[in-house]
Amino acid sequence: MANRRRPLGFRQSRGTSLIEAMVTAVVLAIGLLGIAALQGAGLRANNDAKSQTLASDVAWDLADRMRANVHDYADANTSPYVTSSAADCDSEPAATCAMTPSEGSTANCSSAQMAAFDLYQVSCVNGIDQLPSGTLSVTCALRETGARANPCTITVGWQGPNDAEAQQIVVDLIPGRPEDLVD
Repeated sequence: MANRRRPLGFRQSRGTSLIEAMVTAVVLAIGLLGIAALQGAGLRANNDAKSQTLASDVAWDLADRMRANVHDYADANTSPYVTSSAADCDSEPAATCAMTPSEGSTANCSSAQMAAFDLYQVSCVNGIDQLPSGTLSVTCALRETGARANPCTITVGWQGPNDAEAQQIVVDLIPGRPEDLVD
């Protein structure tokens, strides 16, 4: 039998396909790890956005409720909305009030009863209890001379599991009907 000659360079290329396969596997693994890290970051950002949207909705919901509940309190400390914490979700308000009476709601609620119901709704039904470490604070400043209403500030706060510090949404408003606020 005659010696068969192998093509030139065959001997130098032995095992090349195995090395190429290993390099490809390493590059693919690094790419998949990067995609997994991006997925985790995306989920965290989505949860943060959800909390921020919910907090904003709660703050503006309470602001709308405060504007609708026309009350006249000369002293900022006597406003029924002033609170430093969310309502107790274990005990419902004495009266079930609503802007449009429906089945089960009390038709004639006082301003204070409406405020207690509003605080319960935003604290326990519409959101504060759904925020991670959710907090609610409402403060009203003293009425300036000649002003017809006390300016108020609503602060909704939360702190997610990945947040280094607490986040908050702040809404400033002057409660009451617009026609009552001008001379």
